Amino acid sequence: MDEGNQFIKKKSALSVQETMDKLESIIAEKGIPVFAKVNHSKNAKDVGLEMNESQVLFFGNPKIGTLMMQQNVFLSLELPLKIAVVKDDAGDVWIVYNQLNSMREKYNLDIAILEKVDALLESISNFAAHEHE
Repeated sequence: MDEGNQFIKKKSALSVQETMDKLESIIAEKGIPVFAKVNHSKNAKDVGLEMNESQVLFFGNPKIGTLMMQQNVFLSLELPLKIAVVKDDAGDVWIVYNQLNSMREKYNLDIAILEKVDALLESISNFAAHEHE
């Protein structure tokens, strides 16, 4: 998986479903709304196609998101936040999300807000990637 610096990727010690369940649990514990979950591999199977396991969780804090979009409404194309959990061809499971720092210049955003969101994504993904409770 070589996508350059656009994404943060963390190898998970768990299966795709276990990792996604853990992400959802952590996000719920933090009181952050989950807006949607897409199971791309299930959707592919439903139309007779196959692909590696891939699920995406859409979530976010409307207050923080609104503050960010007030700086640049076009950021609405990036929100809500997304975290993908995918299995690669080698069978490894990865947690993947956008590197928010790249959005700073693209959308001319306040770095303080991005640092807070980056810290949240870092914390959530680090915890979800490991087997501990």
